[in-house]
Amino acid sequence: MPDTIALPPYAHVPGQNPRHAEDFMDAAKELACAQTLDANAADNVAWLHGLRLIDLEYYWEAHEILETVWMNAAPNSRERQLVQGIIHLANAALKEKMDRPKAAARLLELARNHIDEAFINHRGGDGGGGGNGGDCNGRDQRLMLVNYDKLQASLSLGHDRAALITNMHYNSLNCRNQ
Repeated sequence: MPDTIALPPYAHVPGQNPRHAEDFMDAAKELACAQTLDANAADNVAWLHGLRLIDLEYYWEAHEILETVWMNAAPNSRERQLVQGIIHLANAALKEKMDRPKAAARLLELARNHIDEAFINHRGGDGGGGGNGGDCNGRDQRLMLVNYDKLQASLSLGHDRAALITNMHYNSLNCRNQ
């Protein structure tokens, strides 16, 4: 379903083109699950659309959509940390596009901190701290960090960022569901 949502007419880049109308992305934001959980990620249309927007280099728009997903995650939860990390990655890519490499590097570091929190420090995917959550014998953390390093390198090389992000998340989901 995310691929049926209309794309913006252009990717907004601050200082280079005008912002979209204030309500332009409201319909997509309304498709966010009421509560952001790993268990409903595959059905969270706003989450999937946000990743699609990153893949298509609509970084500012992805941030706007993913912010709703982030707000619907429980405070201090694994999901909230992950979404915040992905938002920082989108912002880092936007800063790179704006030729602001220092800002991009700072945002990448923030992203890594949130991603570490989501995949290494949290043990429960529901924010409750129980179970093995994201642990899965450490496999998903290693995948996440390896893919993060590839993502960081890709920012300068123009490779497919969202495919890496999506793989990080789905590798994690598949690992926990085994």
